[in-house]
Amino acid sequence: MNGLTYILTWLDDHFMLVFIGCLELLRMLRLQAERRREERMTPMERAEAEEVKLFQYLSILGIEASLGWQTDEIGKQVAEHCGNLKSEEYKRVSTLLEKTVYGGLSLEPYEERTVESFLEKLREEGRNGDLRTKLRLRYSCLKRKKAENPAEKAIKWLIILKRLL
Repeated sequence: MNGLTYILTWLDDHFMLVFIGCLELLRMLRLQAERRREERMTPMERAEAEEVKLFQYLSILGIEASLGWQTDEIGKQVAEHCGNLKSEEYKRVSTLLEKTVYGGLSLEPYEERTVESFLEKLREEGRNGDLRTKLRLRYSCLKRKKAENPAEKAIKWLIILKRLL
């Protein structure tokens, strides 16, 4: 048995181990890059990033929501689904994010901690769920995208079209 055959046989026998190892490595690198990026972000940008995380986590938990949309209803759903959260907590976090995203005001440090605490409680709730939910929450950082302002998106497309023409 030559070296290449041995390696391929070993990979075939240990595929899941290698796959999970690669996922964990990617996750570690992405989280590290995210932390470095957050250190350089303005409070406004940090709030926008937390907004993306919030609605991604809620979507994973099966709760469809968007900023400022039916906060009472969504708060009740969050409280029903997550035993360690109250509907008022979701309303508070939603109000804080609206203040930043729509009002253009920066969050105070204690307000940022409120949002971060809520996100951590959502992650903890997902850890108590089924395997699929646990994995989706664990590797959600690999799928996360920055929310784009429609105007910024249009400008990017205009720049691309200008380059093509």
